Amino acid sequence: KRAFDDVFSEPAPFIAASSGDYRLKPDLHAAGRSLDDGQLLAIALILTASRGLSSVEMKQLMAQLLPAGPEHKGLDRLTKNPVFEYRGVPKISLTNRLARLSQAIVNHELISFDHVYHGEMRHFDRRLPTGLFFGDLFFYLIVDGSDEQADDDPDEGKFVRFRLDYMRNITYHRQQPTHDHDERFRGGRLQNHTWYPYLGKPINLEILYSYDPQFVLDRFPEAIVDWKNVRDRPFIKNPYARKVYHITIPVNDGFGVRMWLQGQGDLVKVLAPKHIRDYVVWVLRKSLKNYQNEDDTGKYL
Repeated sequence: KRAFDDVFSEPAPFIAASSGDYRLKPDLHAAGRSLDDGQLLAIALILTASRGLSSVEMKQLMAQLLPAGPEHKGLDRLTKNPVFEYRGVPKISLTNRLARLSQAIVNHELISFDHVYHGEMRHFDRRLPTGLFFGDLFFYLIVDGSDEQADDDPDEGKFVRFRLDYMRNITYHRQQPTHDHDERFRGGRLQNHTWYPYLGKPINLEILYSYDPQFVLDRFPEAIVDWKNVRDRPFIKNPYARKVYHITIPVNDGFGVRMWLQGQGDLVKVLAPKHIRDYVVWVLRKSLKNYQNEDDTGKYL
């Protein structure tokens, strides 16, 4: 078994590797090269679209990041409104907290803290921070293991994932236990295996998808389309929905995947696993009941 230290020895991107991919050489990180306007524009638009930092903190960051002057006219014009209209979700600053928690993860420091969930404050004592993750507006701290933990159900009192801006009174205990390398948090894997950032055990999701499968592949880059068994539906009015694709998707078994399936509506039919299929059917039937006994205007009969 290896310690969590080894997570930081994972290969850096863009060095030529025997597997055929390329990874960035570590010395390029400290080369002091300035970013061009296209790179700065990409960073600014992604950051402001995230809404992940408080309004004050994001606008300070943009002021530090974006250069001024006539030679940057295009950059200035295209970022001015996103920065002006920016409304951050957190009400507190997070970057200092991110920096300190990252050190706690590296040093295996146990932490204690309070956390607010649905207005209720709970105390968590001596938990091990193992990862930081951003998804769907929020920064999260992961504790006590990897991204493949099954016990991610705060409604049932199972907390392994905490919104950073809902944490209070963080205490660092500076203890350094040793932990299994396989239990490290892998945020890139989580990004590929879910939609909304819930943790969960790995499963293969099989679906029929009646629209352009690229939308599935964009969301889940490891998905596999069975191109040999595409079913035609010439009677469908929408020409882009006339083919049905069998797709197998490596995902996790968390609530985030269930939310994605619900959002696809009648474009998707779940084939397996059965418990996911049963859940989707149950939600659809439950949702339909919300509209029963109503007239066309939504009034109860």
